[in-house]
Amino acid sequence: MGIRFIRNTISLLFFILILALFYAQILRGDFYLNKAKNNYIKIISLPSVRGSIFDRNNVLLAEDRPIFNVAIIPYEIKSDKDSFFKTLASFLGIKEEMLEDNYKRGFRNIFSPVDILVDIDKEVALKVKDKFKDSVIVRGLPQRHYMYPYSFAHLLGYVKDASIIHDELKEYGYSPFERIGFGGIEQYYNSYLKGEDGADLIEVDSGGKMVGFLGKKEKMKGKNLSLTIDANFQRVAYRSLAEVQGAIIIMDPYSGEIIALVSSPSFNTNYFLQGRGVHQTLSNPDNPLLNRAIQSRYSPGSVFKPILALGGLQEDIISEYSTYNCKGKVIYGDTEFGCWSVHGDQNVVEALTHSCNVFFYKLGVRMKVERISAWARHFQLDRYSGVDLPYERRGLVPDRSWKKKHTKVKWFGGDT
Repeated sequence: MGIRFIRNTISLLFFILILALFYAQILRGDFYLNKAKNNYIKIISLPSVRGSIFDRNNVLLAEDRPIFNVAIIPYEIKSDKDSFFKTLASFLGIKEEMLEDNYKRGFRNIFSPVDILVDIDKEVALKVKDKFKDSVIVRGLPQRHYMYPYSFAHLLGYVKDASIIHDELKEYGYSPFERIGFGGIEQYYNSYLKGEDGADLIEVDSGGKMVGFLGKKEKMKGKNLSLTIDANFQRVAYRSLAEVQGAIIIMDPYSGEIIALVSSPSFNTNYFLQGRGVHQTLSNPDNPLLNRAIQSRYSPGSVFKPILALGGLQEDIISEYSTYNCKGKVIYGDTEFGCWSVHGDQNVVEALTHSCNVFFYKLGVRMKVERISAWARHFQLDRYSGVDLPYERRGLVPDRSWKKKHTKVKWFGGDT
């Protein structure tokens, strides 16, 4: 009795399944075939709003602002793209080449929106939508804006689409559609600032009309970031360089906090992320993209004198009473090394007070390069500073072996 019941139940279920398949494939087959051919899934990306950046006094330095783009779905205009671009260009009084360039630059796949008009006036975008109806999509998107684009360029960096270097980033889980930081704070704290993109998943017919809503992933705003930088100090420091090549760093000597960090010459980050003036910036022989505050190496000059003095005292090469006579210069070999004044006899305190070059030339010769290099390394002049900015270049402390390896020439007394 039980086995017969189970057998009959299974037979009934198979019969129902056969009826369902018959209905779907025979009676309604044309309907579902047409639906499969004419309907497709469209993913509408919802970019997250990136966190804002503030200085130590809550002065706004960078934020996302809304812009309006007009996009098309390549699949929907694949048969008449050229005529569509021609009509649109005529309607707006612009060149077709601009639409074509934007299309080529933004194309990802035939079902993803491609922005063909970027950062246009809202009223213009709505007129385009009214004219071309469902053939276009008007998208309100966030775009980064910098309040002080020149003075903060190297410190903050800028934001662009990940598609530019996606091959390098895809192993870290980045999508080519999301925005990421390039250089500066924007890159170093990218994961903190970026938030999480969302998306609408909809079903549309061959005419581009929505026929079903399949799901939604909510976007999440990035976190705001406050820096130790003082915007007033930063701008004054930048203006003081006046386009001269160099860098200024202002630090709190007690906490180590960086109050200002500027590099010159600079570039306009707002223009750069919009693609304006990129070629001129990249081809500039003064290399404005170089952050000279952390990527260039400079001789420390008189800042090195206290290190040399401490080394000489610790190594018992001099005492606090030892003196060297400064006549304004010293001759070593066939080279003259000058001082900024004639100081006469100087002990170490006086030499530091007057910043006497001759005193430290003579002390350095007695210490020899090995001891000088050792004390420079003791103060970590060959290390990274650990500043929270990307692409920092470590310092260089030369010695005999370094010069031999890199120049194939031995060390001379004048080098010391």
